[in-house]
Amino acid sequence: MGLAGLGVIIRSEWDVAEDLDQGRLVPLLPQWRLPDADVVALLGARGGRVARTVHFMEILRQMFQPVPWRP
Repeated sequence: MGLAGLGVIIRSEWDVAEDLDQGRLVPLLPQWRLPDADVVALLGARGGRVARTVHFMEILRQMFQPVPWRP
């Protein structure tokens, strides 16, 4: 709805990061913050990890790096 200009949305920054970066969405109340929420990934024993799992974890780490528009 926010992208259609039909109202105010509350979303996690990571979920709308590209839209914020491209100017399709703008922060309405930049001083107001939702409480932080943890992201947790549970893995099996180190010996059972496969390359695709390790690669996926690296992608998650990159996705949740600090964002450039947040001081």
